[in-house]
Amino acid sequence: MTYNQRSLIWLIAGLSLSIIPHSFRVPFWIPVVYFALAAWSLAMTNGRSGSLAKVELFTPIIKLVIAAGIFIGIFISYGTLVGRDAGVALLILLAGMKLVEIKHERDYYIAGFIALLLILTNFFYSETIFTAVYISVCVLVVVAAMLSFNDRAQSLTTGKRLYMACAIVLQALPHMLILFLPFPRTSVP
Repeated sequence: MTYNQRSLIWLIAGLSLSIIPHSFRVPFWIPVVYFALAAWSLAMTNGRSGSLAKVELFTPIIKLVIAAGIFIGIFISYGTLVGRDAGVALLILLAGMKLVEIKHERDYYIAGFIALLLILTNFFYSETIFTAVYISVCVLVVVAAMLSFNDRAQSLTTGKRLYMACAIVLQALPHMLILFLPFPRTSVP
């Protein structure tokens, strides 16, 4: 497994974990399209010969058609492109599109930040302890994905990568608590 494949697998794992709770809130076609885009991204990275490798020659046109289909599908499903539900659905599908177009270093970072934003959107629907624990796991996987991307020598094992992700998140905890205090808390998510 190459460096790019490993990093992409970690990133897809983080994004997929953050999307799973939304899968029960959005129309069924949205997670299906996301996972199809993620699989397409992995297939293009593998460099396998076959139909997906041939489709890679036409990606700008195909990406434009898919993006137009996404916007039309969201509009048909929700009647709008704005609002909480339509916005989250659009963000899920655009995250899948970002996975397909990853070519440069900044694309990995942007996809990682999109994953963190999707993690945050779970709190729009639920603020339970279970949600917080699940979201914490998602954050650890996304941070581990970023560590995987920055480990160009592939010297970190999975356990070491997760250990370092935990250390980074724990170091950020005091800052989170300080920022938590000045923000007002409402009775609704």
